[in-house]
Amino acid sequence: MRQPAMRIAFYAPLKSPTHGTPSGDRRVAGLLMDALAGAGHRVQVASTFRSYDGDGDEARQRALRSQGEALAAQLAADWKAGAADDRPELWFTYHLYYKAPDWLGPAVSDALRIPYVIAEASYAPKRAQGPWALGHEGSAAAIRKAALVLAPTRDDIPGLQEIIDAKRILHLPPFLDTAPYIAAVADRQALRAELAEERDLDPDVPWIAVVAMMRPGAKLAS
Repeated sequence: MRQPAMRIAFYAPLKSPTHGTPSGDRRVAGLLMDALAGAGHRVQVASTFRSYDGDGDEARQRALRSQGEALAAQLAADWKAGAADDRPELWFTYHLYYKAPDWLGPAVSDALRIPYVIAEASYAPKRAQGPWALGHEGSAAAIRKAALVLAPTRDDIPGLQEIIDAKRILHLPPFLDTAPYIAAVADRQALRAELAEERDLDPDVPWIAVVAMMRPGAKLAS
């Protein structure tokens, strides 16, 4: 039975799906939004606020926490003041860890009394001390708050189980939207001939496709 549609506030503290720089994180965030929308839900990006600190700068982390707390309060106030039909019924955060904690979702979820869900969270006890201690603390608090944590990789599950009940953790295996591939199969020969001409390839030998992040800099150099 199809579940009723929900209004979902989507947030990615490491990199928003609308961020200007391509990356795997941006792509996965966008695909998760597509999957939720494809299931019939109304999904909106709650904020593009980026909590990432890659340098272990405690002062920066404190500033980001303060900005996040103020933004969370403003978001909750705006939604409370607006029409009930525009208010989210669930908060969904993608990818939080000690370098990119979620300072928004737990606070907004509490204020609106809605479920808080995370996809891809990691918990590393060794980060409890050191330059990212504040980010570690924030991530741990968010994970403890979550009604559900979706784990795309099983490697994260043992760490998560140190701070939340296993019943709140669900392994999310890789999945695909098969529609484009099904459509392409129907026109395979024509598409193959077109690509062979465009890329000067021999259509009579097998091809090997490599999929990689090719943006300028370290990604292209590797």
